[in-house]
Amino acid sequence: MKLFNFVFYKLPAIAYIALTFYLSSLSRPPVPPNVSDVILHLIEFTLMYVVVYRAFNNGLFAGLNKKYLILSMVLLMAYGILDEVHQSFVPERVFSIKDMVMDLAGIIVGTAIALVISRRYRS
Repeated sequence: MKLFNFVFYKLPAIAYIALTFYLSSLSRPPVPPNVSDVILHLIEFTLMYVVVYRAFNNGLFAGLNKKYLILSMVLLMAYGILDEVHQSFVPERVFSIKDMVMDLAGIIVGTAIALVISRRYRS
């Protein structure tokens, strides 16, 4: 059961974070044409929040856990800041407050999604 828990809940979050770290390490990451960087950060961190909260809570439908909601928020805010610092050392990339704001917006949207799913499941 522990292996299933790790593979099904934890591993997707680890893989997603590793992928985003790898992409932020590239001078020219592959991005869809005509999509704003702002939108990409919003989507990236919304999805990241959902998979991280899901990993901590062992599922989105496992009921609401406020501790994991807050833990996910704090960890991803720190990750967003560290990711921008990391990018400042990558050629052709820069530290961007705008990107951090959009990361935070994505975290807020992800939190709202987790809350809605948890509350609907509880009803």
